[in-house]
Formats: sequence, C-alpha cells, structure tokens
Amino acid sequence: MSKILIIDSNKDNWDSISLLIKKYHPELEISTVESCQKAFADAKNNCFNTILLDIDMLGNNGFKVCQKLKSNSLTQSIPVIILTAKKIDSKIRMKGFNLGADAFLSKPLDGEELYGQLNVMLRIKETEDRLKKERDSLRKKLADQKRQLKEE
Repeated sequence: MSKILIIDSNKDNWDSISLLIKKYHPELEISTVESCQKAFADAKNNCFNTILLDIDMLGNNGFKVCQKLKSNSLTQSIPVIILTAKKIDSKIRMKGFNLGADAFLSKPLDGEELYGQLNVMLRIKETEDRLKKERDSLRKKLADQKRQLKEE
C-alpha cells in the first residue's frame, strides 16, 4: 500500500487535504505531522511514497525542511510536493526545485490537480524503487562473478 505524509503546522488543513486525497485515491494510507522534527523521524522510519509539505511551516521554512529531506539518504528519493497558500513567482519556484522539490500546488487545492500530481509522484517513486532493486541485483551478480573469477 502506498503511503503519503502530510507535513503542515495547521492541523485544520490535514482533514481537507486528506479528504481530497481519499476522494481520488481511497487506497492510500495518509499520515500527518505538524512539527519538522517529527516529520524527519517519520520520513526516515516509514516508507512514504510522497510527501506533501506546506512551505509556510510555523517556526521553520518549508524549503529548509525539503532540503533536509533531500539531503538524507533515507528520504532523498521520496517525491516532495510543496503546498502554498501564497502566490509565488518563478524565482521562488526555482529555489524550491533547486532544493529538491518535485512539484508545487497552490491552496486551496484543486482535487483533480492534486490527483494528477499524486499519480505522477507515485509513478516516479515506484520507478525509482524498481531501478534501485535492479541496480542492487546487478551489483550482487557482479560481485558473485568477480568472486568466481578469483576462485578459478
């Protein structure tokens, strides 16, 4: 089952975002956190397929959270969708992309746009996971072949 993490300091947003997700993706498991510290712990300890991150986190900038997630080997491959209620220009979007954000959505969220972005992010995560497994399998085969050649 695919899992989504919502990081938003405003708990009132959790229900509305969760309801939209469940409308289009009832199969997804949704977790919510309001603090950045809890977000990092949850992201490291759970296999999330996508993270929805409010850019305006209380006491912490959402871009810093994104950067921290993308700089950790346990969380760097999780797609991050930045959520914002503010109108942002292309410079701010580029800053977010350079720090590792994968997409931006404006609040109030449009259900169909959220559905489309989640589909893309879930597909990206699935592909990355499959490629990692294939890479690991190839590395193991290569190591086995090297060991066999040394034994001969």
